Parts: sequence; C-alpha cells; structure tokens
Amino acid sequence: MLASTALIICVLTTPAFAYLIRRHLLRPGSEPLVFMLACIFAYFTLLFSIPIRRAEIEQAAAAYDVADTSPQAETARRRISNDTGLTLAPITGLAIIPFWCVIVYAFMGTVHWVGALVVRKPRSGEPIDEPKSRSRRF
Repeated sequence: MLASTALIICVLTTPAFAYLIRRHLLRPGSEPLVFMLACIFAYFTLLFSIPIRRAEIEQAAAAYDVADTSPQAETARRRISNDTGLTLAPITGLAIIPFWCVIVYAFMGTVHWVGALVVRKPRSGEPIDEPKSRSRRF
C-alpha cells in the first residue's frame, strides 16, 4: 500500500518539481521540453504503479480462504473483480496527466506572478524606498 501511494504522490507532484526546475535552473525557452518531459515522467510513473497496486490488492485477497464469507474477505474479492480503474488507467492517464500538468503549471505561474507583484524590485531610475527605522527612546 505504501509503494503505490508513494508513486501516486510522485505522479501528482512531478509537474510542480518540473516547473520549479525550469524556472530556477534552466534557460528561458525550455518550457515546452520540460512540460513534455514532466508529462512523460508522470505517465510512466503511473504505468509503473499499476502492477504494484494490483499485487497489493491480490495479496490482500490471498490472505483470506476461498470459503471465507466474512465482510473483509468479500471486500477483498470485490476489489479484485472490480478492477476497471486499474485496467483503464493507461488510457485515462493519457488525457488526465497533461491536464493535471497544465493545472499545476497555471497555479504555480499564478503564484509566481502574484509573488513578483508583491515583492517588486524597483525599475531603473526609480528611487529605492528605504525602510523607515523606528527610533527607540530609553
């Protein structure tokens, strides 16, 4: 359970790390390449997490006997039979991963833009506002 959860978290955070790497380490103009690499890395991480998740589900179901009719055993068997999400993950991942990357890039770009407005550097020729010091009386 821990391995597949870690891989899904990796899929969800890959665009944010790619944005930060592009923004701070790479030259301007590398945006499309970094975006595509982030999408490809996230997609293959998703594909890699599918067999791991299947193995975890089958391991949980194998812990119960075939004749066991407890609610936990029924739930474990139902999870194996209702495997449509894992089966369709490669297909839906092709559409969802780029969409997720666009959302994360837009959010991070907006945060960067707002941060640049709040902490604006003075343009050339503008006077620099010195912070006003408070005089202390003793």
